[in-house]
Amino acid sequence: HTATAGTDAVDMARRMGIGGPDGLVHLHLCDGSGASVDEHLVPGRGTQPTAEVCEMLAASDFAGHVILEVTTSGARNAAEREAL
Repeated sequence: HTATAGTDAVDMARRMGIGGPDGLVHLHLCDGSGASVDEHLVPGRGTQPTAEVCEMLAASDFAGHVILEVTTSGARNAAEREAL
């Protein structure tokens, strides 16, 4: 929801901390352009620093879950949904 809120995802992850009992342990990963609605775009198709967030997780002791949260409502058929 950082795109919709106009906040910095990397800064938020740093402030929350990554891993450990008091840090980030669960993440819904998606992208967005900053529109007023959640777009749930494929990471890399919006303006959010999704690669940087993933790099932070990989470089840390993060052992939680990452859920890829992508909308397929714009797909016209099953093949397009699968391609997303």
